[in-house]
Amino acid sequence: MPVKLEYLSKQLNRSENTRSVIETYYGNEAEIDIFVNSLSIGGFYSDKGYLSGIRKLQKGGDIWSAEIEYTIEY
Repeated sequence: MPVKLEYLSKQLNRSENTRSVIETYYGNEAEIDIFVNSLSIGGFYSDKGYLSGIRKLQKGGDIWSAEIEYTIEY
């Protein structure tokens, strides 16, 4: 079964020397698990930065979300 995630939102945070982006995706629990297990904490993702955190949440029933945080220091 292919993973079919839906993109939900993007949040940008910026401080004096750090920029972070949090992208939120939703799908069923199996889809979210496949997605987050394919990511590597500390890995660099081209225009997004270093993956610094993953947060998995149940939104209700069979709807789950994953918040993926990328950080760049400059």
